[in-house]
Amino acid sequence: MRKLDMVKMLPELGERPDLGKPIPYAIYQRHVNRYIFAGKFVYSKVVLDIGCGPGAGSKYWITKGAHKVIGLDIAEDAIKNAKSWNEKRNGGDAIIADAQALPFQSHTFDVVIALETIEHLKAPDTFLRECKRVIKEGGTFICSTP
Repeated sequence: MRKLDMVKMLPELGERPDLGKPIPYAIYQRHVNRYIFAGKFVYSKVVLDIGCGPGAGSKYWITKGAHKVIGLDIAEDAIKNAKSWNEKRNGGDAIIADAQALPFQSHTFDVVIALETIEHLKAPDTFLRECKRVIKEGGTFICSTP
């Protein structure tokens, strides 16, 4: 099986800097395709990127025309990385928070994106209720899981 280094293949996204080892190309393609798919829904929208990690998706969605992207992750080191690129751009921010207790008012976001996140949560039902709460009426929820 052919393996590629995601960091070398996609340095502009800054995705998975912690892996440090090659991943199978098919996994890489599925991962990137999720970003591309979600990018079709973000133009001029206020977006919440739950489980943002180092901010690759948030960064990408800003380039696809999102009005604002808030990245959220429970890992402090991931948020430090996400904030480092946010300081260089308008339209983005990143915060440390629990996806099962979102620190936002109801009906705040046009789009909520959670890629490869729900499977890590102890209470996915609580997470889904929180997502529903923070999405504006008529908003979009995009969730993927392996």
